[in-house]
Amino acid sequence: MSSPAPASLHARSRDVRYRVVVLSPGVVDVVRAAAGWLFDRAWAGCDVTALISDHDDDRPLRIVGATTFDLETALASEVHTVEPDVLLVAADLYQGDARVRHGVLDTIALGMTNVLMWGQAWPTELEGLMSPAQHRLSVAARAFKAQALTAAGCPRAAEPSEMFRGLDLRACRTLVTAS
Repeated sequence: MSSPAPASLHARSRDVRYRVVVLSPGVVDVVRAAAGWLFDRAWAGCDVTALISDHDDDRPLRIVGATTFDLETALASEVHTVEPDVLLVAADLYQGDARVRHGVLDTIALGMTNVLMWGQAWPTELEGLMSPAQHRLSVAARAFKAQALTAAGCPRAAEPSEMFRGLDLRACRTLVTAS
């Protein structure tokens, strides 16, 4: 006779969709940096959620398959029932908001979520753990990203790839257990 599974494990096993969560100050920032990657994830069947500070017009993110919610409301909530499989964070938001920074560091400490970042302000505390990661956009992702860029008010052709920095979770686990 086996013992019952912990509630958190049981809750996660009910929905097997891969979850991607994006944290960003604005829709345009996400579209410029990651709309193609988000489209490819959504097209592959992932649940893509964007938590955005400035989301007056979320149409560009809906074009690439993301559902948008208010970042401030999410950060203020005490209930976080689902851990994402991938957390994609704007580096300047990480640097500028202590709640985001602590949440990302807590997520890393759990070791269950891959973390990607984009932007110029790379966190110094993660510098040795983050590696460049390039995503080559599918033809469909380039087309949908171009439409999202137009909807966001910055029409231009989508580049063939998007650049991020990713976290090696094995290195993080070693770092976290050593401290």
